[in-house]
Amino acid sequence: MVEDKNQKEIIKLYNDLKLKPYKKSNLEGVDISYEDKKYLRIHPKSLVNLTPGNILIILKKTKEWTAQILEILKDATLVNETNQFMYLAIDESLIDKEEKQLKFTIKSGVSNNELF
Repeated sequence: MVEDKNQKEIIKLYNDLKLKPYKKSNLEGVDISYEDKKYLRIHPKSLVNLTPGNILIILKKTKEWTAQILEILKDATLVNETNQFMYLAIDESLIDKEEKQLKFTIKSGVSNNELF
């Protein structure tokens, strides 16, 4: 399979996120890195609670990588139900300790109700 330029850019961005100097946070299953933005590494089967703001998320789909900036409009919980680490770049959003009623769940496999 020949990767197009966009796929190579997304993979490079993903690898850059993976190489950030993450440190364990006071939240179970969440590591954090502070640089120009906040970067999060969410452990498999873990979650993070976020206030409104923007997050960059990169996911491996069946045949390609996808990168999206999600605008969180109200407090929400992002749930990583995969068996892989998930890497996020956060802008304007804060981490909260309290789990929220609104949940975004990332699962392994293919779904007809995908966000992106």
